[in-house]
Amino acid sequence: MTQKLKTLLIAVVLTIIGVVGVSDNASAATTKTAIPMNSNFAYGGTAYVYTSEDYLNVYATYEAAYNSYVYVKLTLQRYTDGAWHDISTKAGYAEYSFDTKKNLNVTFSNISNVLEKPHRIKVQIYDGYVTSDLMQTAYSQSWTR
Repeated sequence: MTQKLKTLLIAVVLTIIGVVGVSDNASAATTKTAIPMNSNFAYGGTAYVYTSEDYLNVYATYEAAYNSYVYVKLTLQRYTDGAWHDISTKAGYAEYSFDTKKNLNVTFSNISNVLEKPHRIKVQIYDGYVTSDLMQTAYSQSWTR
């Protein structure tokens, strides 16, 4: 092999390693989970919870079912030692009606991504007017972080 060909081959290999190996989102996971509303909701319907992540944070969005006004607690959980453990909880209001649509968007900051453990979001849905009235609990799909 000539010296020029060896140099070119090394440059190509280093470029491939640089593009694939340095990407922050190489293992980023996104999920979408449908949550059918139970009989506590007069109009039924389906809510959704979305998750995504980057190298430092986990993001979650709760999209309310049509004709609902709810208070929602989103809890990031990690599976270790045979059980799900709470890491952090964020809460707020979400609603969806004929003239209003407001999702709950939260960020769980500084969440380790080197543990290679399953994670999920626990979704606790409360009446938007009586926030002590737990109406339903659901869970997002799990992913490894």
